[in-house]
Amino acid sequence: MRLTRLGAVAFGAAMLIAGCGSGAEEPQASETAVALGPDRWMEDVYTDAPDTTLGAMVLPGTHDSGSYAIDVEQPCDIVPAAGTPGVITTLAKANPCAAAGMYRAQDETVGEQLDAGIRYLDLRVSVPEAGALPVTATASPGASDAAASPAATPSPAGLDTEFVLEHEFVSTPLTEALDQILTFAASHPKEQVILDFQHIDLADGADQPAYYAALGQVLQEYAPSGAESVCARSWDADVLGETPATLASGVTLGKAWEVDRNLVVLVPDDTLPAASCYYPRSNAILSQWPNTEDPAASLANNTAQLNQRAQRLAADPQQCSNGGSNPDQGDNWCGFFVNQMQLTFQPATFAGCIADTTEACSLYAYSQKVNNTIGPQVQDWAVTQALPVNIVIVDYYNESNPSYTDELIEVNRQLVAGTASGSASATASSSS
Repeated sequence: MRLTRLGAVAFGAAMLIAGCGSGAEEPQASETAVALGPDRWMEDVYTDAPDTTLGAMVLPGTHDSGSYAIDVEQPCDIVPAAGTPGVITTLAKANPCAAAGMYRAQDETVGEQLDAGIRYLDLRVSVPEAGALPVTATASPGASDAAASPAATPSPAGLDTEFVLEHEFVSTPLTEALDQILTFAASHPKEQVILDFQHIDLADGADQPAYYAALGQVLQEYAPSGAESVCARSWDADVLGETPATLASGVTLGKAWEVDRNLVVLVPDDTLPAASCYYPRSNAILSQWPNTEDPAASLANNTAQLNQRAQRLAADPQQCSNGGSNPDQGDNWCGFFVNQMQLTFQPATFAGCIADTTEACSLYAYSQKVNNTIGPQVQDWAVTQALPVNIVIVDYYNESNPSYTDELIEVNRQLVAGTASGSASATASSSS
């Protein structure tokens, strides 16, 4: 059961009593709370609640987390990623700076995002458009060198493959982002981070499986100096014994801390070779996309999703699947659950911005229509209404007032305080 439902009522009662002037001294912040910053907020908030699962928390996340290096400065040198639709590529050539502004969704690196408290990263992986793919020739066993070269099967060169993070356009090398993520994971072992490789966008071709295999090798073997690989720090099924469907509810923070693992890795179904250190995402998550430019429509859509999720969780038995109607968005209402609260350019607006660029023609401008309201809205959902909020993602998370991450971290504090108050009240009632 979620902390919100366990503790919201008790928390409200505790706040009411506190506000009535009981004469008791205001409790002082613990030395731990004073010492730890947003880069260690899970350790700070949940040290005394280690039985909490990630599915019972409210996680600050970012949308298109790796898009921060898309070039938005004149002349905006942008490179399409493999798999980018041709219509986008064509329009971008006419006005590259407008296109860049409509696809860059963050302006801080993933390392800076993690330091600020972000715990869910939406990662899109690709390679630069065709013509920039480093491959090696792999001959059939027993073939002579002379015969191997012309008939060889193209195969990515493992750790040398030029994987990048992208949002239609190339942003930053994947390994540079992994350096930051893995360094953070090694130095913050109690902070749990979800790496959702939501899209692996590669152009269609016979060599695509080889690229998937190469990416799997990167996750299993690549490690910067002083850190371990993604797989070495992941919630490995062989270590934790969980399935994709039980990741959100079956692993407590205490369990993850005990085995010293702190990365949850999700990948699109039927892409990477099977491995115990990452999970097919459709069975682990649901991340529905409102796909709207209208803030009111976005809020209504997200609220409706939470209400539907509450009903599905309360059903007996729980109604966790809608039959895989949109596997790209996942299909587990009872697993990790993402509220996408960013706004999205519609095709007509995109084309209009290419033709006549204005200040409104950027995801930054769109973020400013909603970001200041997201923290208070999540507070209302999670604490007042006790709706099953789990992961929230936005564009330009750091451009908000009040602070997006501070507000969501505070919601977690309130949920923990509410649960503790509820437990104390139950104990007092049973002993009286």
